[in-house]
Amino acid sequence: MAGTVVVAVSMHRIDRRLVAFAGLALVLSGNLLSMLIPSFEPLTALRLMTGLGVGLASGVMAAAIAGMTSPDRIFGGFTVMTLLVAAAGFAIIPWLTDIAGPYAIFLLIAFVTLPGLLLAAWFPVSSGSPGSARSNRIPKLFLTRPNAMAIGGTIGFYLAVGGVWPYIAEVGLQAGFRAQQVSNVLAGSQVWGAVGALVPLIIGLRYGRAWPVAIALMLMVTGLSAIALAPRSFLVYAVVVQIYMGMWLVFFPYMMGVMAGLDHHGRLASFSYTLQSIGFAAGPALAAMVVVGGRFAPLLWSGVFFHLAAFVLMVPVAFMVDGADRRVKFERSDS
Repeated sequence: MAGTVVVAVSMHRIDRRLVAFAGLALVLSGNLLSMLIPSFEPLTALRLMTGLGVGLASGVMAAAIAGMTSPDRIFGGFTVMTLLVAAAGFAIIPWLTDIAGPYAIFLLIAFVTLPGLLLAAWFPVSSGSPGSARSNRIPKLFLTRPNAMAIGGTIGFYLAVGGVWPYIAEVGLQAGFRAQQVSNVLAGSQVWGAVGALVPLIIGLRYGRAWPVAIALMLMVTGLSAIALAPRSFLVYAVVVQIYMGMWLVFFPYMMGVMAGLDHHGRLASFSYTLQSIGFAAGPALAAMVVVGGRFAPLLWSGVFFHLAAFVLMVPVAFMVDGADRRVKFERSDS
């Protein structure tokens, strides 16, 4: 989280290529050194250093994509690639553990980081966004109401997901479903997540950003409400978990596209990763406060509330960004 904050607040002063290289180098060296450290305190320090590297690399990556012509499509492609790499990693970790022991995960992450480090020389140094001609001055993050609404909608979304998703397996088990059934549902949801991430790649901005954002959030609200109202129905649980994961990964690329539309220099897109970290940290803590006596209905309704808050804040901003894009296209066609 600290790395993305550093990138967001110093976007106009940094060499993005240098920061990307430094972040990836920290991730690579931190994971390789973690394999050699058996004691807790030095290992903790190394993991903190590695986390800083992840934040730096993620921040400049988001900023660079925000300045490109089709950020929604690129964020969708990035999400698909992340899912594929994660699936491959989970498949080979048991084999690697047999060979390299419990530290194999560090070796795997270092290996995945290496291609990025080798390609860092081609990373853009600064913003070359199509919108940079509109203003050479980088605006302050909280200067405008749309920016603040987008930030509020993003953190509302991640509080909802961060609270609900870690407990989604327990929701099924508490309802009396077998562990294998729940495991199969969660495995299937990863497939539907990839399908959801493909949506921006396939349709792009044919329907704008606002409609996909609105539909995704309302389907997530409807799904959580259905589980809360019919907690013992395995069919409802199975279908909703697939839809929820799919809509999560439809929403993410278009949300990042909205951030890019508000700030072509990438500060908001970079800052959104900080908001993700906050939501994923605070969400489970808030969830633990409302799950009482094994009853998950309050958790599901709290998820509904935060998703609705995200809808109220994010959808109007998405319509505003769509309108601005249409005006720019009209001006270009007129000239």
